[in-house]
Amino acid sequence: MMKQLGKKVPKKVEEMLKAGFPSFYTKKEDGTYYYDFAKKDYVKLAESPKIIILPALKERKKIIRENAGASLIDMGDGVACLEFHTKMNALDEDVIQMLFLSCDIVEKDFAGLVIGNQSANFSVGANIFKVLVAIQKGDWDILEKMINDFQQANMRLKFCERPVVTAPAGLTLGGGCEIAMHGARCQPAAETYIGLVEVGAGVIPAGGGTKELMVRVTEGIPMGVVEQGLNLQGYFGKVFENIGTAKVATSAEEAKELGYVRKTDGMSINRDQQLNDAKQIVLGLSKFYRPPKPALVPVMGENFRGICEAVLYNMRHGNYISDYDLHIARKLGHIISGGDCARDLCDGTGVLDLEREPSSASAASRRLRTGSCRCSLRQAAAELVRG
Repeated sequence: MMKQLGKKVPKKVEEMLKAGFPSFYTKKEDGTYYYDFAKKDYVKLAESPKIIILPALKERKKIIRENAGASLIDMGDGVACLEFHTKMNALDEDVIQMLFLSCDIVEKDFAGLVIGNQSANFSVGANIFKVLVAIQKGDWDILEKMINDFQQANMRLKFCERPVVTAPAGLTLGGGCEIAMHGARCQPAAETYIGLVEVGAGVIPAGGGTKELMVRVTEGIPMGVVEQGLNLQGYFGKVFENIGTAKVATSAEEAKELGYVRKTDGMSINRDQQLNDAKQIVLGLSKFYRPPKPALVPVMGENFRGICEAVLYNMRHGNYISDYDLHIARKLGHIISGGDCARDLCDGTGVLDLEREPSSASAASRRLRTGSCRCSLRQAAAELVRG
């Protein structure tokens, strides 16, 4: 091409081609080689210890277990990596199955687990098409099983006997966000767009995301202060706002402000080094790791629902929200309040049950079929946070 364009070809390149070396780089069984002009031969390219390339590990037959949705890969040094590879890394039965299986294998044979990949997006969330099909057919038992399996898979990650470090990057939405939140640690890439966006599709986060946000906004509050009557409206108003307005963080730093990532977690500026950063965290944790104990969440009960109702009444009668917006907001308020109880302590399992609890499924079905659901709860959430 250079000759056709009348460009001068370097003498060393001419010599390289005449000697039978057709390219600057070549791949062999033991790695990548580059042509060295001084040695006039291919030389093995040294691998950076800070960069882990999953396709290269697969080529070296480091796959421990795989199915159509995900692969468990040996990263070396006793750490495994669970990689999703569905379209847009959407979550389905195969991915959920691998979440359970990975925890079982890691607890037996490895020091810990990294959940991450090197595609553009960590995960765009649940496979909405399969959810829609189940709703259209009225297969509520199947739908509830799908949700329950996903909840239990996330709880399996959270209470795994070995440390689990999630490594989100790119789009990390809905169920993808919920998986990222259930690791012992999270090591997001700087450019991570993470959030619980389910209300945009007319549903509620039901994979443990609502529960986990409730845990995070209240953890660290002394129980004695709560028992003395601490006003929790500001804390749970933030949860209602994040979920009700489908807030998405546009960076790892913003994700810490919204609670999707803990402020004590790190961040990888260089995406190429993210998996290795997560691996090093696993190795650091593994020496003294103990899984967390189930958390008790203080809830406001009917007091919170009363506040929600007052705000939503004004918003609906002012035509700022639709009837279905009102339906979704009430359901969300019911979950965050802790259900039909007075001010009390609620365990994580109780909140998961509320997330999964059926509520006017036929109305949800109609909205999803027609595509008429819209999310316009931002003003209502702002009113709730301000009290």
